[in-house]
This record gives sequence, C-alpha cells and structure tokens, in this order.
Amino acid sequence: MKVLNTMDFKKYYIWDFNQAGSQHVNQALIDKPNKAIMFAPEEFELMYGWRDNNELNDMDLTVIVGSATREYLGINKSIPKNANVVQWPTYWINATYYGFRNNLLHSVNPNPNKLFVSLNNKAHNHRCMLMDNLFNCDLMQYGYISWHEPEKEYEWKYWKPELMVLDSQYIQSKNSYDLPSEFYQSLLNVVAESTMDTVFITEKTCTALLFSKPFIIFGAKNFHQVLKDMGFELYDELFDYSFDSLDDHSMRLNGIMENLNRLKNQNYSALYSLVKDKVQRNRQRMIDIATSKQYIPAICQNHIEYLKKNPSLATGRDIYYMELEKNTN
Repeated sequence: MKVLNTMDFKKYYIWDFNQAGSQHVNQALIDKPNKAIMFAPEEFELMYGWRDNNELNDMDLTVIVGSATREYLGINKSIPKNANVVQWPTYWINATYYGFRNNLLHSVNPNPNKLFVSLNNKAHNHRCMLMDNLFNCDLMQYGYISWHEPEKEYEWKYWKPELMVLDSQYIQSKNSYDLPSEFYQSLLNVVAESTMDTVFITEKTCTALLFSKPFIIFGAKNFHQVLKDMGFELYDELFDYSFDSLDDHSMRLNGIMENLNRLKNQNYSALYSLVKDKVQRNRQRMIDIATSKQYIPAICQNHIEYLKKNPSLATGRDIYYMELEKNTN
C-alpha cells in the first residue's frame, strides 16, 4: 500500500486540540493553509457558518466526520461546500471497543427487573422530547433513567424536570465507559442519540451492541435501517420498526412510545429469551468491525501508517487514533 504523506497537509482537530501540538479546526481561519485535513470523526459536523466561508472554500480541504449518511452534507452549514468529505461511520465502534478494553467480559442478566434503561447527560432538545413523552405515557416507572441537566430551557408540556442520578460517580467523571449497575438490570436500552440531523452512531448505541443489550433508538430517520445495512440484526421479535422511516421526529418518537407501551407489562425474562442469541451475534458483529482495518477510511489508515514510520510527528489526537488502529488486523 502506498502511504500518503499526510504531513504535506496542515492538520486540525475537533477534539483534544490542546494536546501536544494539536490545533483546533478554527485555527485554519488564521493559518489559511493551501492544503488542510480536519479530523472530526468524533462529530458529525464542524463549525456553524463555515459552508459559505470563502477563506475555507479556497483551500484544498479534506474533512473527516463520523456520520453514516450523506444527504445532510449538501445543506449542512458547518462544512465548507468545497471540502472533500470523508465519512468514518464506524469511528465510535472503534472508540467504544477501545474505551471498554479493560471491561470486555460481561455477564448478561436473563431476568431483568425493569423494561428499559435510558442514560441522558446533555439535555439536547430531542432528549427533552423523549423525557416529556416518557412522563406523559406513564412509562418512567418502567425504566432506570438518568437526567443530569434539569435546568434546561425547553417548552415542557408534561414533565417538570428534576435531577435523576443512577451513578453518582458518573455524573462527576462523565466517563461513558463506566456503566451504572441499572444498565444490567433492565431488558433494553432506550437510546437518545446525539443528533437528529443525520445518522451518527455514537458510543450510546455502541455500548448497547457491545454489552448484548436490545435497544431502540430515538435518532435520525432510518437509523435502525442503517444499522441493518451494516450487518446488525434488528429486534423484530420486540419492536415494530415502521416508525424508523418517518420524516417527522415527533412521529418517530410516538412509534417508540407505542413499542414501549406494548412491552411494559409483559414478562421481561421471556422477552429476553426471544433475542438472547441475536444480541450475542450483534455483539460479535460490533467486535468484528472494531477489530478490522477494513472499516477505517483509507486516508485515516494512510495517516496512521505514515505516523508509525514517523512517530515524532504524531500529535496527542494522532496517538489516540493509532491506539484505536492497534486493535485491528
């Protein structure tokens, strides 16, 4: 394989830009390089308003993002319109597998005592929608729920927000790779993903995959279909996924509420038995992706290979990408 000299490009990062020479993507507006790579697989977007920024649009620019779908790229205001956009939709599969590297062994509880767990840290609007509807549908009593930002300004219709903590250590550390015990005591994971703008598969979904937890996701349109296209199996034994293809966010949420209402009074152990083999296959599928170079974009793999030969040129974030790649073969 010919290894691309990515040092010919000025490098910028959306995360950890204060580490060992890493520079934030905003620095490009000051540097105005001829050629640049912006590493942002941790996010699905860059900086709002960049689409029509002439200074950025004059660059030979490559942007790496973590989204799985491309439809939003044509209208997204955060990505320069001339940029070559490279997607790494399995980035958080790699990162989650690495994050739990010391805790990959787990035991599944075949006798859950509540229907679901839902872990919510940042109070994004769509998560507020979820909480409001869980309360309205009288579903909160069936779940273990965390809610860490009760002061969020939102047009609440039903629920009066309050602090809900499952793990006091987590609310301090914000470590996504320390799971509360309630995660294991519930049948399924109700995941409110990071954005409704595009299918962006983060550690929230990947944790359910890795720890053999059936899940239903409040995210962008066709989120579950994208997972299916990636080789994961859907839990048709539990859920009616007809909501997944609906354009309207509130209609998709209604579909999730209908699924939960239908399951809430059933025997959770019996429900788990319906999918116990499937959750293990999904776990293995995630591990297969996380440990294969096949899913790392060529430009990222080239960058890593170049740094292996020139380790003194690696910045803090580069070193992290290299650690992820060590798990692959």
